[in-house]
Amino acid sequence: MLSDLKRSDLSPADSRKLKYEPLTPEETESISGREVPSYRIPYLDAEGKETKFFRLKLLDHQTGKGFSQKKAIKYYQPANTLPKFYLPNLNGTSWKKVQENAGLEIIFTEGEKKAARAGKAGYHCIGLGGVWSWKATKRGLASLPDFDDFEWSGRKTYLCFDSDMYSNPKVIVALYQLSMELLRRGA
Repeated sequence: MLSDLKRSDLSPADSRKLKYEPLTPEETESISGREVPSYRIPYLDAEGKETKFFRLKLLDHQTGKGFSQKKAIKYYQPANTLPKFYLPNLNGTSWKKVQENAGLEIIFTEGEKKAARAGKAGYHCIGLGGVWSWKATKRGLASLPDFDDFEWSGRKTYLCFDSDMYSNPKVIVALYQLSMELLRRGA
C-alpha cells in the first residue's frame, strides 16, 4: 500500500489521515471475490466521518483468483452502491465551509489518490471514482445527491480528468456532461 501511495507523493502519515487500511489477499477476497492484496479507501463526509461507501485499490491486479476480464481491474466498488464525492482532508480543509462558500474554487479529478495529492497541495479537490461517478443512471439519478450539499452559484470549478480524454471519446462525453451539470447549477 505504502509504495503505491508513494507514487502519488502520499506518505504514511497521509495514509493515516485518510484512514486507508491495508488488506490481505484473503480479506480482499472476502469483500471482492478477488484474492490479491489491496487497501480500503473510505469515503468521508464533509465533517471527516466515514460514510458507508468505500472502494478497494487492488494491488497486483492482473493476477489472482477472481479475475477473468481481459482488462486489468485496478479498483473494486461493492455492487449496487451509489458513488459519492471523495473529499480528502490532508491540509485541514473544512469541507463544510467549502460546501457553503461559493467563493472557494473546486477541482474535480478522476481518482482518490489524485484528489488527495491535490488536497495535500492546498487545493479543494473532489475525487471521482471514475469519469461517470458523478451520476447514477442505473438508479435513475441524473446527478449524485452530493451536488446538493454544495453552493455552486458563481463558483469557479475546474475539471481535470486523465490525459486519456484525448484518445477516449467516452471520457470527453463524461467531461462535457459533468460541465453541463455544473453550469446548470450555476458554477
